[in-house]
Amino acid sequence: MISKRRLQKHGVSLVSVTQDFGEGAAAEFAETIIAAADALHSAENGKHVSRTMLRMRAKASGTAPSRLSAIAPLPSNREAREPRTP
Repeated sequence: MISKRRLQKHGVSLVSVTQDFGEGAAAEFAETIIAAADALHSAENGKHVSRTMLRMRAKASGTAPSRLSAIAPLPSNREAREPRTP
């Protein structure tokens, strides 16, 4: 992934059509906060999509509705690598 600082080292500046913060320290701060909020929103949206996909899969396979609530969300990559302890 190419970071904003790496692009700046090569003389490239990022421009947003929808969010013009200007230049300077305050603009960088605002861009950082917006980027963090966007990342959070993306992660939350991903969780909802995963949960919906699991429910749709359960519905298609004929899983009883009472068992549907027992379906856990998919583990993250980190959780998938770590061994589970009983």
